[in-house]
Amino acid sequence: HRPPSLPISLQCAKLLLRHGATINLPSEDDGETALHVAARHCLCDHACLYLRHGAHVDTRSSREETALSILCGQVPGAGEGCLQLCRLLAAHSADIEACDEVQRSPLHKACGAANTGLACFLLRHGADVNAIDYNGVSPLGCVLQSAAFKRELRPHLTVQLLLNYGSQKIWPPAFIKVLKSCAAVLEVIEVLFNSYSQIPVSEKWTEAVPEEVFQQHQLFYESFFRLMGTVRCLQHLCRSAIRKKFGSKCHCLILLLPVPKPLHDYLLLESEGVVL
Repeated sequence: HRPPSLPISLQCAKLLLRHGATINLPSEDDGETALHVAARHCLCDHACLYLRHGAHVDTRSSREETALSILCGQVPGAGEGCLQLCRLLAAHSADIEACDEVQRSPLHKACGAANTGLACFLLRHGADVNAIDYNGVSPLGCVLQSAAFKRELRPHLTVQLLLNYGSQKIWPPAFIKVLKSCAAVLEVIEVLFNSYSQIPVSEKWTEAVPEEVFQQHQLFYESFFRLMGTVRCLQHLCRSAIRKKFGSKCHCLILLLPVPKPLHDYLLLESEGVVL
């Protein structure tokens, strides 16, 4: 079960299987099978080989993780490899909702890794956008917790995706916590803020943004704090009314509206760099 290196390891795996290797044998330390290891390294060809030889797609490790669960916790970086493997596992009837020992679903893990591609696939295949783990954290909570450390992965796209699939928003008084942790990830702040029809901007919020972050992103935060004590513009209120009407179908119904693409983007909470 050691991390494989291509392409030699694939030939080795074929040779071992040809000579009777046990495909579903778990490792002694963590109970992972060869399919788990293939998922951890986004090795689609290996996984395809193992499944052809009878690998059990939903075998659990000692941490109650399936191959899909492990795959979804990987940070994007293998191009289409991880998504291709996700499709393969789903085609072999992998359990989309298989939770690990702390009740984190594959969607929780994909969101925590800011892997928008995998999160989108899971949602399209019926994953519960509002599933809660043992700590009371939703998939949206997972991406918000990790956003500051994964800025290069554009975590706001995952936030936007979840909201367009009907994710419950965070409790408004808790918005300041998101502001403190994600102040430098403007797009996350903007997308989340725009998902509310109206949320009061508090004086305390200004203290949550470090001075250097404010200076670096002055245009955005000036537009943001300008809303203190005011009502959102009519255009935003109309957007909120449409989104409320469409609910968890925003991701598909908005695209059916006979309006220009920029308006589609606006209704789908596309980031604009300022708040009006």
